[in-house]
Amino acid sequence: MTRGLTLVAALAVLLPTAALAGDDASTTEASGSICVAPLPLDAKAQDKQSPSFRQLGYRFAIQVDVREPVQMSRKDGTRIDGLDLTSRHMVRIWDGRTVVESFRFSFVERGANELCLWYRAGRQTWILEPPRPDQTRCRCVEKTPAPAPDLPQ
Repeated sequence: MTRGLTLVAALAVLLPTAALAGDDASTTEASGSICVAPLPLDAKAQDKQSPSFRQLGYRFAIQVDVREPVQMSRKDGTRIDGLDLTSRHMVRIWDGRTVVESFRFSFVERGANELCLWYRAGRQTWILEPPRPDQTRCRCVEKTPAPAPDLPQ
């Protein structure tokens, strides 16, 4: 009988602790992220080859929803994280003070929690897709992205 009481006492101590740990884990929600690939160094030269060439300043900044725009680097990928996996998001791509592209997406539609956003030079288009194993363009460094300068709020 003593062995049974010891087991009950041990369970009384361990079960609330396990339940609390489980509660903490369930309240931590997963979030999505976008890796913004660096702008190709020869983007402008490639774009000039396009029959539908439009004049751009190549000072791109990426804004997701109402967050501060993030300057697109020419050197490193930049991660935008903490995005809700269940919501639709609005992406605005700024070139200086002008929005040159905007679109909506959801992580569910794109089929991944991590996405890659890159500029397709020569076509002057933007691609948002899950990163591919053979793709080297979307390699994000783990740092806080720099805010974009002089954009309207």
